[in-house]
Amino acid sequence: MFDLPEGVTDASSYTFVLPSGEGYAPNLTVRFEAADADSDLLAHARAEVARMREALEQFELLHEESGSRGPLQGVMSTVEWGSGEARLRQRMLLLLSLTPVPRIYTLIATDLAARAERSDARFDAMLRSFVPNDLQVH
Repeated sequence: MFDLPEGVTDASSYTFVLPSGEGYAPNLTVRFEAADADSDLLAHARAEVARMREALEQFELLHEESGSRGPLQGVMSTVEWGSGEARLRQRMLLLLSLTPVPRIYTLIATDLAARAERSDARFDAMLRSFVPNDLQVH
């Protein structure tokens, strides 16, 4: 960890790569950003999906669900884009933590669409196990 000067924002992201021998490595990326206590998480998630829709070919929103996990508000979106064997499926989980510092955590699980059902169980376990750690919440 660095001792950051005032005004510098930690924009770290972490990527975890699952094993694969099929030319694409499924991965889970975690990042976080500052939020306000009154942040509209669903609007934030929909804005992310709208940006993707504008940038990606053959984009499709497959599923969107909001709820909570303990004290964290959450929104899960499942999307696909691309074509043929290169079509990708991505699940994006946004979690809003209000304590001690309001933050939005974005967890993005990506794999080939054709293989997503096999990787979903591994991604599900990883997503369920996520909790903000002390370094992220202070």
